[in-house]
Amino acid sequence: DTSSKPTLSYTKWALTDIAWKFLETVSKSSVDKAVPRILKSELFDDNGNGKFDKLVVDFSENVLAVSDVSTWSFANVLSWMSFKSVSVSSKKATFVLNESSVFDTSVWSMKLNFSSHSSWKDNNANTLWGISNMSIWDKAKPVVVSAEYFDLNWNYKVDKVKLTLSENVLWFNNSDFSTLWLVKNTSTVSWKEVWIDIVETSSDHNTGVSATFSFTTWNLKDVANNFVVSAINKVITDKVVPKLLSVETGDSNGNGKIDFMQLAYSEKLNTSFWS
Repeated sequence: DTSSKPTLSYTKWALTDIAWKFLETVSKSSVDKAVPRILKSELFDDNGNGKFDKLVVDFSENVLAVSDVSTWSFANVLSWMSFKSVSVSSKKATFVLNESSVFDTSVWSMKLNFSSHSSWKDNNANTLWGISNMSIWDKAKPVVVSAEYFDLNWNYKVDKVKLTLSENVLWFNNSDFSTLWLVKNTSTVSWKEVWIDIVETSSDHNTGVSATFSFTTWNLKDVANNFVVSAINKVITDKVVPKLLSVETGDSNGNGKIDFMQLAYSEKLNTSFWS
């Protein structure tokens, strides 16, 4: 705490000047000349969309309210991520950030910089000490930013689900994940992707499944020990192409001439198309 102003007390008979005269007994309050310091900084994803949106900075003492963010910057920052606004309360500054253009909740090699400026000061006008390349703590929970199902063996049946997270994850457990309207077999994790093997159906009519996934947060987490945000019945996007199953002719008016063809597909198609 750099705001502390201890009182100094001295009792005569210990200190003298060069003429051997004793310093008199005294009690005197100190004056705060200690500059406030930045102790810690943490990044968050408050809205849970897979992008950093808040930075919290802790100081060694109360700092006066200020709105200037021009003297703060990041090193090795994600694309388009920057400082937007700030609110200061006691020993904390909370910065609202302009979000990055990419989904990423990993700090990587990002660092924090502050150029000392008189607008940032304590109650006794001591200017906040500047910093360069200060480490930032990752406090953002990984989130699933996309979920897709595929037909990787090209037989027009769903066989894989891919979940893409906002950062690399650890401690994967197959039992954490479940799927609805798709039968899960096994699953694996690779960096920021979870691949779920799907048991193929015996039917040809499943290239457009209305499938969802769910998972708990008992195991999966990032390298900073932030657990993945849980999900319940989240929609999985269809990435399987439809299949033409059959073509049948017909004579609707019974005049002995073919007057229509009926095409059957593996899923519903748009009603508007080029003929």
